[in-house]
Amino acid sequence: MKHYYIYKEDNDFTDILGDPIIRKITRTKITWLKHIILGFPDDVDEGTISYFVLKYGEHIVQPSSLIPDRKPVMNIDYRPNKVWMNDRYVDN
Repeated sequence: MKHYYIYKEDNDFTDILGDPIIRKITRTKITWLKHIILGFPDDVDEGTISYFVLKYGEHIVQPSSLIPDRKPVMNIDYRPNKVWMNDRYVDN
């Protein structure tokens, strides 16, 4: 299943949800404040996906913009016990 994350400042998705082509192929619709996730099955024609991306592409966002990066940062979030120095690990 292909998922597309859409963001609109005005929180009005009636143009997308009212589109007969999109309404026909959409399997998943999840909405929350200013966002909507649309899921399309894998067997959808590429022309239909292209139509969707061309028509509503300016509102499509990457999932990474919705979920912040929480990777630990070395020497800020943790301090390594050993470090790589001169082709071997040494105690820190």
